Amino acid sequence: ILSTVISLLSGAVSRISGELVIRQVKLTIMEKAKELDLSSFDLPEFYEKLENANREAGFRPINILTSTFTIISSFISVVSFIIILATLHPVAPVLIILMALPAAVINYVYRHKTFLYMRRHSKERRQMEYYSSLITKKDGVKELRIMALSDTFITNYKSVFGKYFAGIRRLILQEGIVQTILALVSVFVNCCLFTYIAYRV
Repeated sequence: ILSTVISLLSGAVSRISGELVIRQVKLTIMEKAKELDLSSFDLPEFYEKLENANREAGFRPINILTSTFTIISSFISVVSFIIILATLHPVAPVLIILMALPAAVINYVYRHKTFLYMRRHSKERRQMEYYSSLITKKDGVKELRIMALSDTFITNYKSVFGKYFAGIRRLILQEGIVQTILALVSVFVNCCLFTYIAYRV
């Protein structure tokens, strides 16, 4: 009962604090934009950074906070588990640490690769957003219909998405395959450890 109540309260607190974090990040971006001279907005490098910060303000800081607290929670659990295992067999904690390291390294490497890929392909993501917004927003839809350009922009969107998606799909599949192999090895080792603990008990 206590676990369920705490879990519900934790979810509510996370959502409330998330909204406050989003507000703070957006305000910081707005304050920075207010101080800059107009020529800065014509620089592609600056505008790319501003767009990335503005787009990811809604979820990236919350993900970082949630991940940080999850890491702390997992660390407490792992330390407790290692202490219990060390009393049964001194090699068991070493095995758990050795099994956890490759997964952590792979996770970090692929997150970094995904981040770099998305950053390098900000131009394509802007183009997709532009084509999509032209057709769906009321400001330019009349002109598009008069000039019969809707199909042209849809074709352009598909073309840009195809190039962008090919790279991101390859990264996701590579990460999935490597993580699956590591997870299977980890499950096997954990199964052996649990069997050993049960046998000792």
